[in-house]
Amino acid sequence: MLCADPDAPTEEASSGRYGDRVVDLGALSRWLTPEVSSFGRLPMAAPLAPYDSVDEARRADPSPWLLSLDGTWRFHLAGGPDEVTSQHVGGPTDGWAEVTVPGTWTLQGHGSPIYLNIEMPFELHPPETPAENPTGVYRRSFRVPSSWRKRRTVLRIGSADSMAMVWVNGAFVGLGKDSRLPSSFDISDHLRPGVTDLTIVVPRWSDASWLEDQDQWWLPGLHRSVELVSVPPIAIADAGLVPGLEHDNTTGTLTIDVSVDAPRDHRDLTVEVIVEGPRRRVIGRLAPTAVPVFSDDAASFSAYGWPGNQVRTRIEIPGIEPWSHERPQRYRAFVVLRHGHTVLDVRSMQLGFRRVEVADGALLINGRPVVIYGVNRHENHPDTGRVVSVTDMRRDLQLMKQHHINAVRTAHYPDGDAFYELCDELGMYVVDEANVESHGRWAQLAWEPAYLPAIVERGLRMVARDRSHPSVIIWSLGNESGDGPAHDAMAAAIRRVDGSRPVQYEGPFFLDLHANAPVTDIVCPMYESAEQLGEWSRSGRDQRRPLILCEYSHAMGQAGGLDSYWAVFGRERGLQGGFVWEWADHGLRRHEPDGTSWLAYGGDFGEARHSGTFVCDGLVSPDREPHPLLGELATLAAPVTVERHESGDLLLTNRRWFTGVDDLVATWSLEVDGRRVRNGALH
Repeated sequence: MLCADPDAPTEEASSGRYGDRVVDLGALSRWLTPEVSSFGRLPMAAPLAPYDSVDEARRADPSPWLLSLDGTWRFHLAGGPDEVTSQHVGGPTDGWAEVTVPGTWTLQGHGSPIYLNIEMPFELHPPETPAENPTGVYRRSFRVPSSWRKRRTVLRIGSADSMAMVWVNGAFVGLGKDSRLPSSFDISDHLRPGVTDLTIVVPRWSDASWLEDQDQWWLPGLHRSVELVSVPPIAIADAGLVPGLEHDNTTGTLTIDVSVDAPRDHRDLTVEVIVEGPRRRVIGRLAPTAVPVFSDDAASFSAYGWPGNQVRTRIEIPGIEPWSHERPQRYRAFVVLRHGHTVLDVRSMQLGFRRVEVADGALLINGRPVVIYGVNRHENHPDTGRVVSVTDMRRDLQLMKQHHINAVRTAHYPDGDAFYELCDELGMYVVDEANVESHGRWAQLAWEPAYLPAIVERGLRMVARDRSHPSVIIWSLGNESGDGPAHDAMAAAIRRVDGSRPVQYEGPFFLDLHANAPVTDIVCPMYESAEQLGEWSRSGRDQRRPLILCEYSHAMGQAGGLDSYWAVFGRERGLQGGFVWEWADHGLRRHEPDGTSWLAYGGDFGEARHSGTFVCDGLVSPDREPHPLLGELATLAAPVTVERHESGDLLLTNRRWFTGVDDLVATWSLEVDGRRVRNGALH
């Protein structure tokens, strides 16, 4: 990936060229308007890099059409959105500080983190925010490569907490809320030859903060990568290839949903999909299919049935190996847009074919009732807060796999793009959770008409980005947000867009484990005891859904207690496991002048209101050192067990669902008084 020069000169900006220009600061009022979740933002799409040909997509990593804006940015902390002026947006930056993006400004010397579990950090009512609302103004410059000048340039902001407002060369471009999903803007019309100046304004609080009251540190900033993407004038706007599997478990299916960014009166555009197996052998294909053309001929009904510039269809691919957490087999797919015989745009992704369904009271993966040995996982790093690198994501997932964890709930928001790629690669089931938690107003916001569009949109944007990942087996409507019309609407919308996965939400079960709750396909309560689970199972009142705990066995200070759950998981009707709360302690490292450092928790940054050490609730330490409870989980979830039979022989039991034991090697040793006298290996 190309990297823009953070030290590129900004003579025109520094001279105050934009200082006297009237900037559309009226947009800033939108930080208190929940009905407005975006302005000028492009529709959500899978983060697929563009290529010029299939051959280039095979060999080019990364794409030549990406420009990273990560690194050093100039930074000014204003007292609130209303204090941001045209000078901040387009004037000189002399005397400004510097911060690293991705990053949170409170861990880079500008203010402090706040930790609260349930309460909001201020005593107001939605959608109000404090008058004292620190607002980060991020500035940097870049040069667009000459090869990009006949193409369109898209700015992609990976996340912005709590929202992002964008100016390019002093002109307002747009805004976006939802701090855990990207916001993209077409900035082509605002570029100029030479140096371009970019400003991103990020208020710490907005009306959207009321939907993001999660048990985590409040950390403002740009927490994921910022990049430019160059796309051709007519391009693939989004490519969804939703994987499936027929009941023979050897025939894969792809539900294809490709949208094209083109004039409505385009002609001769086609979309082709190519699926390759090992050694680049083509195993499946959608032949070039015409992109529907709009006609406004009054004598024609074609406009009535025009679906937009969309190609929607389904293909079957025989002879595949299914994807599962035990064998995460993947294949490469290419989506090709042509005008006549000319290739305009190519996107590429890895696919895995698997089937997810709820049938006969069970969650089935490829027809098997897999027990979920899961954990909840917040994004957290002791030094960078919400910023988690791909290396650290991989480390987390590998440590989970080593302890036989097979599923992650993305508590309580969608994770970064790379996390899903890694789950696809390594074999980890994912409950993908919408960024909706109104813990501080548990029962209120799901009934507020002003917040309904934002709540529904958050679910749909998550689905649009993540639907092609085989690891995603369940959509979650959010967490601890009551139960109201907004959840009904989100569930209905998700089921219409992607019916290939079940939907879950714990809200209806807060006071009634036997709630009818048509909004959810899974009974997914939190912190019910093993005895209560057994009673639910034996009552037989819910024959259509399994029970999978979205949270259980709060790991804070625990060193045992999981065995009672394992006595019923997979052994009593409908009880298919759950997700331990949670993966890691959320300590943030503090450094003292004498060179020492320590891990800080709630109240250690001077917060007047905080939830103390309640954030120490993980299976591992902030530095990922395992706690004893993780060892117990690994033992209970072991895929192969060995017991001594009464005959004296060893009894080996395979507890995996899709795999034999031929790939395993067992080592053994015999010790007498702590001294090894014999050892060996079994194949």
